[in-house]
Amino acid sequence: MRLTTALLIALCLVSVGTVWGESIVTATGTATLTPGPTEDNGVRKVTVAWISAASGGVTSSIKNVYGSIARVAMNPGAASPTASYDMTLGDEDAFDILDGGGANLSATTNSNVWISNATNGYQGFDVAGHLLLTISNAGNAKAGEIRIYMKVR
Repeated sequence: MRLTTALLIALCLVSVGTVWGESIVTATGTATLTPGPTEDNGVRKVTVAWISAASGGVTSSIKNVYGSIARVAMNPGAASPTASYDMTLGDEDAFDILDGGGANLSATTNSNVWISNATNGYQGFDVAGHLLLTISNAGNAKAGEIRIYMKVR
């Protein structure tokens, strides 16, 4: 009985910790990760607020991401980025999950990228590992936010 209870507690702790590692390592600029709760439908919204470096860029690694990304929303901040700034969100194989949808973003209007495959109708991009957020051409000390909506398992 004690062993069964201990195993159930351990499994709960592991499953909670593997949805999002809830850490971010930034090499250029600054980025802050704020994971939201997992809703009843299994969708979790994770927000990354960013501020660009003097080079106009941000490079951050989002650690231990597990699930299926369905949508990414890009929102310029109060210190609006330069018009036509660019963003990629790459997996560990250097594949841009946004498939080019983060190119030439507006400095004033929110943008959304729905992750889907027109060939087979699949919605979402399965991730198991780290993501690399790269923002370029945003200007010095400009700000924005991205929201990642993902189905967790």
